[in-house]
Amino acid sequence: MGEHEEEHVIASDILEKKSGVRIEKKEEKKEGKEPEKRAEGIEGKKGVEGAPVVKLTINIVLLSFAVFGMLAAIALYFIVDNVLDQGKLMVMSRLETITKSIGDTRAGVEKMADAISGIGNASEKFGNSIGKSEVGVRTSGEEVKSFGNKIKTVNFGGVISFKEEGEELEKAGEEFIKSADELKEAREGMEETAESIKSVKQNFEKVKKDLEDMEASIQNMSAEIEGIFSALKTANCLASGIFFLMFAVLLLSASKDFIHF
Repeated sequence: MGEHEEEHVIASDILEKKSGVRIEKKEEKKEGKEPEKRAEGIEGKKGVEGAPVVKLTINIVLLSFAVFGMLAAIALYFIVDNVLDQGKLMVMSRLETITKSIGDTRAGVEKMADAISGIGNASEKFGNSIGKSEVGVRTSGEEVKSFGNKIKTVNFGGVISFKEEGEELEKAGEEFIKSADELKEAREGMEETAESIKSVKQNFEKVKKDLEDMEASIQNMSAEIEGIFSALKTANCLASGIFFLMFAVLLLSASKDFIHF
């Protein structure tokens, strides 16, 4: 009987404690502690909900900026590339026109040099021919004059005399000699002309050489300009690509909250 009484006492104590706890909880509810906890929970939820809204707005702005930046990088590439193409076309067309003009001038100078060379050769040949004629005429004049000088002294006893004929022959010989002198002057003039023509030909050859050097220089310049424009196009491609990648990274960074893997 003693053991049953102890168990009954312990059970009654446990029931009294539980009932006491329940009474305290009821009293706390009555005093208003539970609404305070609810209010604190609502305020926490509002704070948690406010932060994602701001972050979402910032991400949307960054997304818009990244998209416009990528489009601007693409547009800038095509605009600069078109400007470079137009500039290259204008410069190369101008250089091609100058090269063609120089080529035409050089061809004209070559023809003039060939013509002058032909004239110089003809003048030299003509001068040589005149020199030969001058020698022949002078020799003939001297022989005629000598023969006239000799024949005018022939006298057969005062009956037959060749004095007048001899004098005429002497005059004819002198005329031949004068003609030879004139031919000599002409030959000397032709020699001077030939020398002048040679000088003119040398000047034309120098001009031709200068034009060839200028044409070669313009061709080298064209190759250098071609390389410069190619380098600029490559630089434009790299710069636009870098800007595009920068905005693409920004796009991915801003859109990570919208993309779930």
